[in-house]
Amino acid sequence: TGLFSGNYTVTVTDAMGCMATQMVSVLATSTILQSTFAAGNNHRGNMFDITSINTVMITSFDGHPMANTDYAIYYKTGTYVGSETNAGAWTLIGTAAGVVAQPTGSPTPLLIPVNITIPSGQTYAFYISSTVLTVSQNYTNGTLAGNIFSQDANIQFKEGCGLEYPFATAVPFTPRVWNGQIHYCTGPVGVENVLSSE
Repeated sequence: TGLFSGNYTVTVTDAMGCMATQMVSVLATSTILQSTFAAGNNHRGNMFDITSINTVMITSFDGHPMANTDYAIYYKTGTYVGSETNAGAWTLIGTAAGVVAQPTGSPTPLLIPVNITIPSGQTYAFYISSTVLTVSQNYTNGTLAGNIFSQDANIQFKEGCGLEYPFATAVPFTPRVWNGQIHYCTGPVGVENVLSSE
């Protein structure tokens, strides 16, 4: 119990020392929390915080690019505030080339597996950016950085800032609301490829 979605290798050894190994896929329900797709402003990237009410695994993001582009997603524990220009504070989750922008107002899957677990009560920051300097992503002007913009029973998405890629070279634009959807799961609901004896 307590496993998140993913592939696990299970090895069983009996009393005689015989072993059997099988790959097991744990399937978890995915929940989506949407910020907004109101647009109204844009820049290369956004930094924002997510606070977990219950332990969750962030599995992926949908964004709101203005055109086809490439993407990078970074994260750090704690808030982004104070680390806007400090690349060393962040860990790269992954990159994706050739992300195809969906029509304005529609979610665009960013094609980067995230799979970051946020323990209950903790805040993690995310930096999602177009890496093509001629293409921005849509975002929306906010009211106050750190304000809860949208939430459900498990996570709180907060207003953040807009900035250039890679990382801010000048004072970030704030407050800004990242436009997109957060995909996450809270735990497993089933198992495929159940271990069989050999």
